[in-house]
Amino acid sequence: MRTYIFCNAVLDVNDAVISCYAIPNASNYKFRFTNSNGVQKWVDSNTPSIQLIGDYFKVGGIYEVEVRVDDQAYGQLCRITVLGNNQEILIEQIKSNNSLSVYPNPFNTQIKLLNSKHIRKVELFDITGKLRFESNLQEKRADLNLDFLKNGIYILKVYTSENQVKNYKIIKE
Repeated sequence: MRTYIFCNAVLDVNDAVISCYAIPNASNYKFRFTNSNGVQKWVDSNTPSIQLIGDYFKVGGIYEVEVRVDDQAYGQLCRITVLGNNQEILIEQIKSNNSLSVYPNPFNTQIKLLNSKHIRKVELFDITGKLRFESNLQEKRADLNLDFLKNGIYILKVYTSENQVKNYKIIKE
């Protein structure tokens, strides 16, 4: 049985499967789990799904889940509460505040955006507050060519179709 859950969900799990959003052309997914005691476990996969096996996941509690792709920065944090039982689950970040992925960070020439809903507009500001880049979009994913920027710290402001505004600190190397 496949149960679709959101971040902050409570689930019964024992040897369950967790899936994240697939990233086009990605070949190495690294899942990082942190339990309430701060103990971490990393699980590598060449697909966006992993099976939760081993003693680490048999203990109920709150787990923080983060995923990174192809040695880029970890994505947004998602929390799940594990009670114990057999079922397959899918972590969906739909309707959560963490549905937008911005990667890689730091970046060299290009930033990629991936969202569960359409991205309306992006603005990029330098640390003095000066607007350096602006683009109107109507896509769920976007590749922003920012090669023209000098190395440094920037604030990326993303406007979604749900009228949400999200700010991200990004670093150009």
